[in-house]
Amino acid sequence: VKIESDNHKLWLKDVIFNPESYVKTGRALLTTARIENIGQSDEDGLKVTASIPALGISASDYIDTPDEGDTITSEELYMRVPACAEPGDYEVNIAVAYHDGDNTEKVTKTITVVEGDVCPSKVAPEDGSSEPATEKTIISIGATSQDVTAGQGGSIYPITLTNQGSSAKTYSVAVD
Repeated sequence: VKIESDNHKLWLKDVIFNPESYVKTGRALLTTARIENIGQSDEDGLKVTASIPALGISASDYIDTPDEGDTITSEELYMRVPACAEPGDYEVNIAVAYHDGDNTEKVTKTITVVEGDVCPSKVAPEDGSSEPATEKTIISIGATSQDVTAGQGGSIYPITLTNQGSSAKTYSVAVD
């Protein structure tokens, strides 16, 4: 009996998430893949891709060439879970393309997304309506009036801008 293995064949041996079992919204999910060359030929140009289609995120990387019988581990693939993603279980697709993209090995794993602390508050406003609270900016100005003598020095008015939203804002202050 003569048994021959495939000329080009990889085995996606293991997938590791960091954090391991769940990730908070707004945080990073790092994924590594352990791959073994079980074919008779050396492989070049392996492309490892991790994706969570339901969240619209993915990451890819090219890794070293595994010789026949070798096992290699990919670099960490970095994906940031959106800040306001719905908590729940999500499928993570991991794929390794090889042999000039002609062959692909795929594995699907599950990761749990839990609520983080970076999504804007969805607390109802004080007026009792069911609409969520909106992001706002608070502007605080120091003293309302100061005595100033013309031609001698100036006046200082401290201004504080507080962004209570979850996204960056740009402000301009001008004196009139």
